[in-house]
Amino acid sequence: MKQRHMPLGYRMAGGKILIVPEQAELVKEVFQAYSEGNSLYQLARRLTDHGALNANHKPVWNHGTVGKILENRRYLGDEFYPALMEPELFYKVQERRKEKSKELGRIMQPNSFGKRSMFADRLVCGICGQPYRRYVEHCGQPGEKIVWKCKHYINGNRVYCRNVFLVDSQIINAFMELLRLLKVGRFRLEPETAEQGLPGGGGTDQEAAGAGGRAGVSGEGNGAGYL
Repeated sequence: MKQRHMPLGYRMAGGKILIVPEQAELVKEVFQAYSEGNSLYQLARRLTDHGALNANHKPVWNHGTVGKILENRRYLGDEFYPALMEPELFYKVQERRKEKSKELGRIMQPNSFGKRSMFADRLVCGICGQPYRRYVEHCGQPGEKIVWKCKHYINGNRVYCRNVFLVDSQIINAFMELLRLLKVGRFRLEPETAEQGLPGGGGTDQEAAGAGGRAGVSGEGNGAGYL
C-alpha cells in the first residue's frame, strides 16, 4: 500500500527526514508496551484516551493504526530515514506478532509442491485485482479449515478488501461448471487463452474469464466470479 504520509516520529525539513523526539518516544513506548504483552486494541484505547496524535495528526487510534506502526521497518533506518529504535526491540515485536497470528489461526499455507493447489496463482480478486491465497484457519485446533481469501483481505492490520472467502469444493464446483458450459457450447475459447489452458471470455458470474489465464473471484452470486 502506498505511503500517504510521513511515518509517526519523522518530519521533513530542508529536504531531509529528521526525527521528532516527542513522537519518537511515543513510537518506542508503543513497541515496548506491545513486547510486554499489551494487545493492539489495548494500545489503541490507551493512545486515544490520552489524546495522542497519530500519523494523520488525529487523536483517534484503532488496532490498524497501531499495527501499521509495529510493522514499519523504516524505524530501523535506511538511506532516507534515520534509525529510530534498536533492532532488538523491533524484531522482538515481530516475533510476538507471528506468535499471535499462529494463535489466531492466521497462517498462510506454504505453497510447497506437496501442498500446492492446482488453483494457486490462478485466482484473482474481482474487486481489487489481487491474487487469492490459501490460508489455514484455527491451525492445529479441532475447527481447523482451509479457506481462500483475497491477498488484500487484511492490509496493514485493517480489513481492506471485503470479497468473499472460498473453500476448495466451491472452486472445484465452479471449475466443473465452466467445463460443462464449454462442452455444451455456451463458452468460447480465444486462441491465446486456449494455449494457456484456461478460458478467456464468458457471460455469467461463473463464465467471466480472468486475464492471462488467471481466474477472477467476485463477491456476487455464489462467489466464483471468473472460473
